[in-house]
Amino acid sequence: MNNSRLSTNFLQAVQYRTNLENAINKLLGTPSNYQVTVEGKIIDLHSGKIVQNTKSKGVMLINEMGEVVKTFDSGSVCAKYLGIGRTSVYSKIKTNKPVLFNNKNYFIKPIKD
Repeated sequence: MNNSRLSTNFLQAVQYRTNLENAINKLLGTPSNYQVTVEGKIIDLHSGKIVQNTKSKGVMLINEMGEVVKTFDSGSVCAKYLGIGRTSVYSKIKTNKPVLFNNKNYFIKPIKD
């Protein structure tokens, strides 16, 4: 029977922790792979491409008289409310075409930060 199976070798644990701390310090010491431009865009220095912002953008539903009827946290939530597809919401925003909902025309606009 293995009598020492529940014990830990203290020296191995200390060495493992030291190696882990060294690896962490090495990673934290290297420069970032991303750079923020003056315009606030984030660029991946390795590939040279702009990193897309994945934060959802709020939208508002506006009636024909220009009054805000309802606001949504994202285009997907607006699409569910209107019963249309998410891509339809974003194409309506881009083309500035109205959406027919409850026999009335509404426009979808992004919420400006």
